[in-house]
Amino acid sequence: MIKLVFEEDKQVAIPEMMKVLNDWQRSTSETGNNFFVSQTCFKDYQLAELRLNDPRSFHFDLTSKQDCMVYLLEGSLKLNSTLILAHQHYVYVGNNNSIHIQTAQAVSLLIIQFNNPLPEHTPILLRPTLIKISHQSLIRQLIDLNIKNELELIYLEAKILELIYLHFNNLIELEDEGSVNKDLEKMEHAKTIIMENMRNPCSLIELAHEVGLNDFKLKKGFKEYYGTTVFGYLHDLRMEKAKILLCKDKKIIAVADEVGYKNAHHFSAAFKKYFGVLPSKLKGKMA
Repeated sequence: MIKLVFEEDKQVAIPEMMKVLNDWQRSTSETGNNFFVSQTCFKDYQLAELRLNDPRSFHFDLTSKQDCMVYLLEGSLKLNSTLILAHQHYVYVGNNNSIHIQTAQAVSLLIIQFNNPLPEHTPILLRPTLIKISHQSLIRQLIDLNIKNELELIYLEAKILELIYLHFNNLIELEDEGSVNKDLEKMEHAKTIIMENMRNPCSLIELAHEVGLNDFKLKKGFKEYYGTTVFGYLHDLRMEKAKILLCKDKKIIAVADEVGYKNAHHFSAAFKKYFGVLPSKLKGKMA
């Protein structure tokens, strides 16, 4: 159970639970027009709505080191050392038994407190992010719902679970997007390495190791991003550079060596297959 303690040592404790249905409890407390808190407790998590109409400094005393999802609907506040603005949400990973909150204006927030630590590999974004429009409407439903019976309680829990799902699914999507961007950076790095080492290219396994991917992922990703294989790209680079050099009237043996061919005959055969003419026919001609 959460106990709210104001900095001025004036405690506003959430009253004893007013009603019990199965494994849930709900309570509300209101002090004048300046403070309101509503709490609903389930087996695995608690939902708390908090509204303050004047600046306050306070902290939540938690029964253990618990994780929380915080949704700020109005105003701005500082949660421990993190600044959260209106329409942002934030996951607080519990590393002590209290959450310190400081406000400079009226605030309205929703807190989902997990009774057990989040799984070890749960994606966590360590900064506040904007609440999506679809999430905002769901949060509004949670706040506006007035529980009168057990069916409405089931509906409330379903909405809480939906909000939790949307939150972490969104983080998984962001994580996947970040992973895709990182892979693309690695593919671009691979292209650069190929360009800079055309004369003495590294093997596929060496290239994969250099950019931090396994060879299968490099092959598959390179083909998806650029529409050609790693060695297809190398071959294109070699042929295009050879064409430029031949047009500058460089000797065929020198051109072959510069683009990575040890045997001039092999180079000539590859060039003819690629462009349809022998290097000697192109030598000295403007492209």
